[in-house]
Amino acid sequence: MIIDIGIKKPITTLMIVMALIMFSSIMVVKIPVELNPNSKSGTVSVVTRLRGGIASAEVEKYVTRPLEEVFSELNGLKEMISSSKESESNIMLNFHHGVNTDFVVVDIREKLALVSHLLPKETEKPIIAKFEQSDAPIIIVALSSHKFSTEELRDVAEKSIKEKLMRVSGVANVEIGGGRERKLLIDIDNSKLISYNLPILDVVQKINLSNVSITAGNIDDAKNSYVIRATGEYNDVEEIANTGIAITPSGSVIRIKDIATVKDSFYEPTSFSRLNVQAVVSMYIQKETAANTISTAKEAVGVINKLRYEIDPEIALTIVKNDADYINKAIYSLCEALVVGAILLAGILFLFMKNIRNVIIVATTLPLSLLISVLLMYFTKQTFNVMTLSGLAMGMANVMDNAIVVIENISFHHHRRNV
Repeated sequence: MIIDIGIKKPITTLMIVMALIMFSSIMVVKIPVELNPNSKSGTVSVVTRLRGGIASAEVEKYVTRPLEEVFSELNGLKEMISSSKESESNIMLNFHHGVNTDFVVVDIREKLALVSHLLPKETEKPIIAKFEQSDAPIIIVALSSHKFSTEELRDVAEKSIKEKLMRVSGVANVEIGGGRERKLLIDIDNSKLISYNLPILDVVQKINLSNVSITAGNIDDAKNSYVIRATGEYNDVEEIANTGIAITPSGSVIRIKDIATVKDSFYEPTSFSRLNVQAVVSMYIQKETAANTISTAKEAVGVINKLRYEIDPEIALTIVKNDADYINKAIYSLCEALVVGAILLAGILFLFMKNIRNVIIVATTLPLSLLISVLLMYFTKQTFNVMTLSGLAMGMANVMDNAIVVIENISFHHHRRNV
């Protein structure tokens, strides 16, 4: 029936073909490029970090277990895998197929709000992202400088760069390696504690109570309302050293500096990062599982290029790894092989088919079939990747074979009718 329509209504057939070619040519630039097909795995990771070098056993007891209890109530939860290590808790939540992870993230935030008051004060804001902790980073950026130390570079990375990269659409997490994390060390002299008859727990409690910032009420007038805050957070080492913790029987104030030495120090290094033998700080950018690597990397690189002009000129940002470059090269190589194969097929047809008009018609079916496939890929939300392009390459020969059979059949019936 289709062949009859094509023969009896050539103008209509030509218009349909031209419309398919036009729409396919427009859609081909809108189909994203990826190395491998993306699949929504239904996995959400919750990463919670703590300050102060908390032991893994305490992280398990005070962070991981409370979170596991509230996460177990999530709808559609299939599997929950957790791990605890020093100062970090990782919980990977796997959901059943068809569960919308966008709504799941909202539910997770609500569950975290319920238990936030039960977590230790050293707990940082949990990171919720639709990725697996083991996913390889798509971009690695190195911060290097001949003027600043790696500790100073790490501070710049955490305060000025990480937050801006986390805002990029598709970025799930940014890990920092190299350098040492800053900490304020209070080295208490046990003999002085005994001489002043001070329990260590009372000293710790006084320090915690002094390092707070709370709301102290508000003031309303005819036009405005002003919120009053009592800010008591420490800003430097001197403030900690001058904190009063007790009073002697004679009425004098016992301060932190009387029983301890306060130092602006660093944690023990947990990772080392080097580039061309030079010590650097590395930033590992991980994408969401379903996000497109090329578009995410392109936007992240744009942010990195802007940061080069915003941070200190003595700090160099070097992109050590960018998966988007490798993907583009791999896909370009595959497309090149696809085009070469099409040209060879057209050449073989020209050698073995006697009717030049049939050669042109058959050769035209190849790009037409590819464009129609592109149109179908766009509406089914597929990507140009190794699997889809390999399928197009393998299907190309089959399309040509079928086209030859159809054209020869049409020519046979047309010749018989004329005779």
